[in-house]
Amino acid sequence: MTRRTALVTVVCVMLMASSSLAVTVPNGSFEDGADDKWVTTISDWTLIPPVTVPPSNYRSGLFFDFDGYTAPHQDAFAILTHHRGGGQSIFSDVVLLGHLDLVLDFEYLYATQNAPGDTTHIDPFTVTVWSGTTALDTVTVSDVDDSNLAEGTLSSTPFQPNGTLLKTYDTGWQTFSVDLSDYIGQSVFFEFRINDSAVRGGNAGFFLDNVTVTPEPGTFLLFGIGALGLTLYSRRKLRRKK
Repeated sequence: MTRRTALVTVVCVMLMASSSLAVTVPNGSFEDGADDKWVTTISDWTLIPPVTVPPSNYRSGLFFDFDGYTAPHQDAFAILTHHRGGGQSIFSDVVLLGHLDLVLDFEYLYATQNAPGDTTHIDPFTVTVWSGTTALDTVTVSDVDDSNLAEGTLSSTPFQPNGTLLKTYDTGWQTFSVDLSDYIGQSVFFEFRINDSAVRGGNAGFFLDNVTVTPEPGTFLLFGIGALGLTLYSRRKLRRKK
């Protein structure tokens, strides 16, 4: 195989692989079946433990606009909350990663009724990458000691089901990324979870939107170089024919 033939072969393989760049997280923007009320199910996601209405210790829902908080992406976003100890999780459907360096991206708003920096509370919002029944990695996205926490404008619901107004702190909408390059070729799914320490009964929760899986920036660069190489080779070959 000549050097030119090898170049063409490599570039063609790269371009074929580029067709798998877009990896869909089912209902990653929570638009399918969205409603402006509490719900017991969310399309393409699994809630554990199952949610009941009205809930006692946890709530889940889809909202178009909630207490002045507008979805950062399209119209709807998901909400999960918990208090009195324990946790509430939302699991995605399985995502096939293929053979690229990928990144899990999402937008979130973490909120708590516990004062920022209060070390007596451990109410983390975490994301875990799962393969089957094995937790590959767990990352803490936000907690009570988050430097982004500031006094928020959330009213009682969903953080106080009995209607009592309590001071709430939140991060505002933020973006977060989890590197998935260690799991190339594996079939994985994601768990977003809120845990509550139950100390003094303060609620904690998060809003979630625009969950996507995208290639690493270096992957885009790699395909760009490949496309450029193929273009230059084609032009050179054309000139020789002339």
